[in-house]
Amino acid sequence: MNFLKLVLIQFLLVLFFASFVSANDFDTRTYLDINSVVSVPISFLTTGNNPELDILIVNYTWMPREDYRQQIKSLYMSPTAENHDTYALFKVYDPVDFTLFVNFTTRTSSNPLEINDKIAFPIDGLGPSLIQYTEPSELIDITPEIRKIANDVAAGEDDLYVVAFKLADWVNTNIEYNLSTTTAEADLPASWVLREKQGVCDELSNLYIAMARSLGIPARFVSGIAYTESELFSENWGAHGWAEVYFPGHGWVPFDVTYNQLGFLDATHIKIDDGSEGEKYSVKYTWKSNNIKVQPGEFSITSAVANQGSAKSPDVGISVDFFKDEVNLGSYNVITAEVENLRDYYVARTLFISRTSNLEIVDEEIKDVLLKPHEKKTVSWILKVSDSISSNFIYTFPVNVYTSFSAEDQKDFTAKKGFEDVSLASAENFAGLHEDVFVPSFDFSCSILDNIIYVDSDATINCNLVGEEGISGTICLESECEDLDSPTYSQKYSLKVDTSTPGFKTLSVDVKSSKGSASYFLTLKILDDAKLDLIDLTFPESISFDGDDSINFKLEKTSDSTPVNVSVKLDGGLFEQSWVADSIYGVQDFALNFKGLDLNDGDNKFKITVDYFDEKGKKFSEEKDFSINMNGLNLWQKFLHWFRII
Repeated sequence: MNFLKLVLIQFLLVLFFASFVSANDFDTRTYLDINSVVSVPISFLTTGNNPELDILIVNYTWMPREDYRQQIKSLYMSPTAENHDTYALFKVYDPVDFTLFVNFTTRTSSNPLEINDKIAFPIDGLGPSLIQYTEPSELIDITPEIRKIANDVAAGEDDLYVVAFKLADWVNTNIEYNLSTTTAEADLPASWVLREKQGVCDELSNLYIAMARSLGIPARFVSGIAYTESELFSENWGAHGWAEVYFPGHGWVPFDVTYNQLGFLDATHIKIDDGSEGEKYSVKYTWKSNNIKVQPGEFSITSAVANQGSAKSPDVGISVDFFKDEVNLGSYNVITAEVENLRDYYVARTLFISRTSNLEIVDEEIKDVLLKPHEKKTVSWILKVSDSISSNFIYTFPVNVYTSFSAEDQKDFTAKKGFEDVSLASAENFAGLHEDVFVPSFDFSCSILDNIIYVDSDATINCNLVGEEGISGTICLESECEDLDSPTYSQKYSLKVDTSTPGFKTLSVDVKSSKGSASYFLTLKILDDAKLDLIDLTFPESISFDGDDSINFKLEKTSDSTPVNVSVKLDGGLFEQSWVADSIYGVQDFALNFKGLDLNDGDNKFKITVDYFDEKGKKFSEEKDFSINMNGLNLWQKFLHWFRII
């Protein structure tokens, strides 16, 4: 009996695989006007008799920031507060329960900070204000394990954007987003995230920042608000954290490893604070009272889109093709996507592939690609036709490759019993998975005893090369090289560091040999003597008893090293004034208003004492003396002055 073979078209079933891709099109818009309301209920608890509140001060720092992609259109606070741009002070005198409201409207753009040219890596010549973003901290700890992975990822690269992208791609690929109570309620350090291979958005960002900082790349934490339709969350809008990387000559570029937005942000991201290392909400309460305790409630965020711009035009073009247009049932095939950057700046995009019934995607379904200006790259996926489908039909499989910004292309291939059978090895070979990549046949690592040293002190980098005997080649620190000299299985090298110039350096130790090449990056801070100059001191030479005036001066950093733990004391007359500063990077102003009655009758000797330290704990001091005269007091004034003294 002859059977009529029917043609069956497999209908395309497009599924979105990214956890945070929105079902609406907020994330594809050129801009969004977003109304946000932050609220905190505050209650007063009576703890004894005769309760009385002198004052409650709420220091609120979760304020929206303006930058190249965000504008603040309106800001309203209740109760009325003192707005200091980056923070607000609420002062309450009546112990009646209330809710603190901060209502703001922001216009956020999806336009990136355009990086048109290659920026060299390692970075050289960082200014003092940026060095703090290369240093470890409690949550952004830099362990040997973090440093090694970062070095492995950055090996052989000399383009900062490529390194920043590859670090983010590594975190996105190797660390699982896990909203467990273990990590969601309290932030954990980067080393924990690496060890456990999991974390929430803040922790993934902290690990990324730690990896970047270990290579001397300035990176900082950003807290804010973002939109998601993930089923993991009960609300679409909520607190979120991401990272920013500093690109010399351009500024801070965002890298959100959770949303996989690398070098850009969609318009749903509202920036609130930077540099806070994962602190979700920054509200501090201080009060003076009798038998009253302040009890803040839960921090709440609500946001809604009030207006939106047009759909963002694609940054890339996509053209897809197949290894074979016709294959056998149960056969493998390869789809390739040629991705072209349509812009004159770096563009990173995530590529998605649609799922089709009876067609398996063998390798990673989601792939990230970084494109230099106008660059083209080819991305491949290996596919496998099911071998359990009926052989009585001809199957047509439509496959779509797309990005979140409307770039896409689709093409079909056919499967039928008796068509060409493509093996997995053939598919992998065509997809480029078996390209010859020369991996060094040795392990290479370096260390330095102390990465904060003084100018002209001795400093040595110790490197260990473990591998086969008979390796020939060179090992270089910057431009100074020496021969490998056919090391044994394990060979140690000591390389002297030039410490004649102060500043922050990222040092690259490079091995080039017959067995492969490798690089290792180390950061080094070379200190000169920290120096603060007391300048522009102004004061009145004399003052009357009922007069008022001011003492003004400045402290200017004149060293390359940054003075830290600065304390300033002004002593004289009948008063003493002190100031403290964690650090001084440039010039800082100081001022003290005073009245004549704050002085002694006659000549008043004043002294300004400035104590400060360098980053290794060495202490420095500066002093300056001056006088202010108060005389001509009448009898009544002398009596008032005497009464004030006692």
